[in-house]
Amino acid sequence: MKEETIMLLKKNSNTVTSIANEEETIVLHISEGEYYGLEGAHKEIWDNFNQNLFEKKSIVEEFLSKFDNSKEEIQKLVDESVMDLINYKLIMVVDKYE
Repeated sequence: MKEETIMLLKKNSNTVTSIANEEETIVLHISEGEYYGLEGAHKEIWDNFNQNLFEKKSIVEEFLSKFDNSKEEIQKLVDESVMDLINYKLIMVVDKYE
């Protein structure tokens, strides 16, 4: 059986701030001067950062309990959304729990 890689994610809290309503979360990347309107999976993932650090697989598990999609569909959606948030420099991958 293949061992699953644990991906720990952390909000880039030194350089971002956000405000949310029911439909959208607006995130401002202060040092870049960019803002992002997060909706759908991006918003759901961002809103899960209440503890500031979590494993990507916990997002997949939560989405599986909330939505009727297959595990493969949810895994793909989470992978793409997490990569977008990393590319926007809103979250980062960390090596261990801090």
